[in-house]
Amino acid sequence: MDEVGPAATGATPAERRAREIAGERVDHWVADATQVIDPETRKAALLSLESAIRGSDSDMAVAAMRALGKLKDVSYDKARFGDAVRTRLSDDDPRVRGAAYHSVVPTGRRDGDLELVLDSLERHPEDAGYLGAAAFVAGRRVENRLADLFLQRLSSPDLAEARDAAEQLRGMWVAANVEDAVLALRKRDPEPDTDLWVRILGSMTPTREARVRALFEILGRDSERAPQFVQNALTSKSLTGSAATLAADFAAAALPEESAPLRRDLYLFVLEGSGTRAHAPAAKAVADNPMMDAAVRERARALAERLSRRPSTEPGK
Repeated sequence: MDEVGPAATGATPAERRAREIAGERVDHWVADATQVIDPETRKAALLSLESAIRGSDSDMAVAAMRALGKLKDVSYDKARFGDAVRTRLSDDDPRVRGAAYHSVVPTGRRDGDLELVLDSLERHPEDAGYLGAAAFVAGRRVENRLADLFLQRLSSPDLAEARDAAEQLRGMWVAANVEDAVLALRKRDPEPDTDLWVRILGSMTPTREARVRALFEILGRDSERAPQFVQNALTSKSLTGSAATLAADFAAAALPEESAPLRRDLYLFVLEGSGTRAHAPAAKAVADNPMMDAAVRERARALAERLSRRPSTEPGK
């Protein structure tokens, strides 16, 4: 069975074998729980899984909780399983706690679950590798107590640990102070423009001014990978008001002389979503340039016409 999480390393051969045996037993129960022929077989398998989660064998508990994601198409009493999972959030074994963090959402979140998870994470700083699981319990919103935990990890002198925390923020809504901490971490990374960083900065929401500046810095150096990774962060729905204006300003400044197709398409996209009347000349410059591709010129011409009808200071469609 594959190991997951920061507590997975350092196992002895005997421990690894015990975990493999637990995984094999749980796989058998999952097969019985997901089969669609015999209701009694399914019932017995679910009872075995629940018993394993509640039981004293840590390997079985971990394997059973990790298997819950495979029961998505099975109708079962998630409330009972959720109760069993919650009892393991305070377990002494970090592997058990880690599996429990990941199992709160599959068994159905309840009011108070996030507080239980955060209580455990605060008691066990060594569990910081599971902050991403906590973010899912929080509905993918990183703020308040959860933000404080991320800030601690992002400021770690261990660059690998800090980078891991940043990676767990991909696709999350983040508070402003967390976004600032991610940008500060990138500045102390000796490789600030890797695919990992581009994906992190391109997937968090909302996008505020400081990140717009960082994204356009990256775009200025990378015409092949970056445009496709950062588009989501530069959509009008992701950008805050002032950030949308700044993104449109940067896109308009770069667009007329941009020769890289992916970057040019991205700049047009940004202006389509966040441009104002003030940005119409940039689009018109492309439309009037006979050295540009005909389809690009037509797209820019239509954009220039739309922008000319928009307010001069407020982004909008």
